[in-house]
Amino acid sequence: MNRIKASLVHLSVSIIFFIFFSSLLVYLWYPEFYFYTAGGWQGLKIAAFVDLVLGPLLTLIVFDRNKVSWKIRFDLTVIGILQISALSWAIFAIYGERPVASVFWDGQIYVVSALDYENNASETDFLEQFGSPLPVLIYAEKPDKPSELAALYNKITKEQIPPYELIELYRPFEKNFSIIQAYSIDIERFMSSNVLSEKKLREKIEALNTDMDELVYIPLKSKYKDILMLFDNQGKLVDYILISDIHRH
Repeated sequence: MNRIKASLVHLSVSIIFFIFFSSLLVYLWYPEFYFYTAGGWQGLKIAAFVDLVLGPLLTLIVFDRNKVSWKIRFDLTVIGILQISALSWAIFAIYGERPVASVFWDGQIYVVSALDYENNASETDFLEQFGSPLPVLIYAEKPDKPSELAALYNKITKEQIPPYELIELYRPFEKNFSIIQAYSIDIERFMSSNVLSEKKLREKIEALNTDMDELVYIPLKSKYKDILMLFDNQGKLVDYILISDIHRH
């Protein structure tokens, strides 16, 4: 077996694993729009480099059929250990950054990752009460009393924790949607001031078989891309528009 064939064999094995891993990432860890907004695409590129490029490339460089068999086995073992170590680190990081909640706070929805909760010494098991599968939609209740609001902002400043990561504020999303609904942006004004692709929006609304004024529009802030979430009047997410669909004339 020459080095090109050895590298191709290595690549074939890597492709099988990559198909399995990418399916896990796209359908379970970063479903739907979270793949683009919360880092799924970035994670997939890292995994692809480690799995499909690094390992097979090292085999192509190092493999030499003229070596004695034990040296060939040693080289391939070292390459395997390096690839598995690098891939394990990548998978661990990608899994930790997976989105587990989208939390409404003060007019906007924020994506919160598993690592965010871990950094705040919180497990993600408590999210089960808000629904499944993850990520779940949650409403973070802003205190009405000035004294409670002052205490909240004091805690935010002191502990350096965003309010949408404070689990003591969490309430069911749909049960509080009447409050959330009041924060719906004026879509007509939004289109005129930000020049949202009206054609894109109207196509989506037509596909939903509804009217523009029957939907609730809440912006979502995420790590890589922002989106405009479209809800029905019951708080069900029906569609979304990537901010990349917004352009200026």
